Amino acid sequence: MADKEEYKFSPQTVSGEGLLTSIKSLQEELLNLDILKSKKKSVRKEDLPASTRAKISRLSEQSKAHMSGVGNRKNVEASPMFIRADGEKVIKGESDASIILGRDRPTGRGSGYGGDGHTQAASFRFIAGRQGSNTNFLGPDGRALYADPDPDTDAVTIIGSQKTNIDDNFKLQDSDSPLDPPVKGESALALKADTLRLISRGSTRITTLVGGTKSTGGANDVNSGIFLVANNDTTNLQPMVKGSNLINAMRDMVDMVDDLRSTFANFVDSQMLFNTRLMNHTHLAPFFGLPTSPSKELLMEVPQFNQFLIDTTTMSLKNTGLNMALYEKDYLEQWGSPNNRKYILSKFNKVN
Repeated sequence: MADKEEYKFSPQTVSGEGLLTSIKSLQEELLNLDILKSKKKSVRKEDLPASTRAKISRLSEQSKAHMSGVGNRKNVEASPMFIRADGEKVIKGESDASIILGRDRPTGRGSGYGGDGHTQAASFRFIAGRQGSNTNFLGPDGRALYADPDPDTDAVTIIGSQKTNIDDNFKLQDSDSPLDPPVKGESALALKADTLRLISRGSTRITTLVGGTKSTGGANDVNSGIFLVANNDTTNLQPMVKGSNLINAMRDMVDMVDDLRSTFANFVDSQMLFNTRLMNHTHLAPFFGLPTSPSKELLMEVPQFNQFLIDTTTMSLKNTGLNMALYEKDYLEQWGSPNNRKYILSKFNKVN
């Protein structure tokens, strides 16, 4: 049987026309405000139950202003009524925020290991903004809407369960990796909201494979990884790169390219030497065995060609060597200073 919640408010009168005017002005601004281009109004009163709206309409303007919510005063707002299971304890605040202490229950009362009657399935759930993405909190009969927990539509959910199928509950894609197997019947903690921020005053570390035994009693001896999955799309997951190994690989590549440059530079030098000898070579004439004159064409063309090699290929190879040295300094060496912005390794973040 679902526990019913009632909208409660205590009409109070306040003195001071200045306060009343200020609150009404802020309320009017909020009514027209569209925070972050939301599809919902910043202030919603139209989906309050008719009986609640009737009570509010009979209040004085001062009492209405006192219940406007401005300055974190009390506010009357529509929210779904939570369908509580018999084995659950609900702690609810003045707003649409609550803590549910019970057993594993992803959605309806028959769901999860709690719904199946399992023991060792304790669970806690923090919810802020139940059915937050819903645009209407009134049922077909015009009364308040009743709702189960829903990871899809609740605005903020923090859930910890002693025994759960957390990936299935939040509809997470399987990575098909032995380092990231789907969670089945194990303890898990999940956080879900429009945006998450993890903020520390010191370092932040994500560590796997800690502890010798799982909460289920099984051995915790299987290597596990850290997977960063954008857009819940696991179709093209790839391994992370180790920065130090990447630098070593790139330096080896630089060395191989430099060896190739040196080899080609030696070839150009040899080619110019050959061209010079070819230009100056002579033959022995059939008469008296005297040497002939060098080729007039080669005497003209070889110096020009050698100069061309010097101006283009030789200088280009020298520039390539200089560029490779600068490339290595820019990207592969930190120079002992954090100001080298091209350095490819992070100064702060590590991964194994």
